[in-house]
Amino acid sequence: MSILGRVRKGLPRPTQIAWAMLACSVALCAFSLLQWQRAARLDRMIADGTLIELKHIPDAPAVRYAAGWLYQKSEQNQLALQRYADAEGAADPQLASRAKFALANLYFEIGLRAGDVAAGGSHVRGLAQMELAREAYRDALRLDPELRDARYNLELLERLSPGKRVEGWTRNERNRNQGFGTEPGWASMQETTIRGLP
Repeated sequence: MSILGRVRKGLPRPTQIAWAMLACSVALCAFSLLQWQRAARLDRMIADGTLIELKHIPDAPAVRYAAGWLYQKSEQNQLALQRYADAEGAADPQLASRAKFALANLYFEIGLRAGDVAAGGSHVRGLAQMELAREAYRDALRLDPELRDARYNLELLERLSPGKRVEGWTRNERNRNQGFGTEPGWASMQETTIRGLP
């Protein structure tokens, strides 16, 4: 037997190669079908709001973002904050900026409620939430400078912040004992060089 005959004897036949390739293709198709079914199931759960009923929400940042949105929609703000925080670490900068933006919007909403003194809130709690919102908006803009909604909301936050309501007001200690309207704690507006809307 020649050397070429011995080499051919050790090689698989073309039909064996074709069957192996067919088996690999079928396995790959089955795997892709399972992935597609899983994604379709998650999409249905997001659409009907049942995603948040799962004991363990998948670790995919897009799914965590969707869960945050569903929690926020059902007014479970602490869980929404956790899910948005999970999603902000996404490798996709677009998704990460959207997660930061959603996180900032939620902090902003909580801050407005917390800072409403008429409803029993406190400026201090409102300011703390507003500061978190401000930082999250800035982070979103660092990731995506073209995110106009974040820029608009940051400007709105600056105008509605409880800190702006009391900015420039100080305790008048100079005229403390000099007649009517000058008792301790009487607030008076100090002159400021800033002009225009606060």
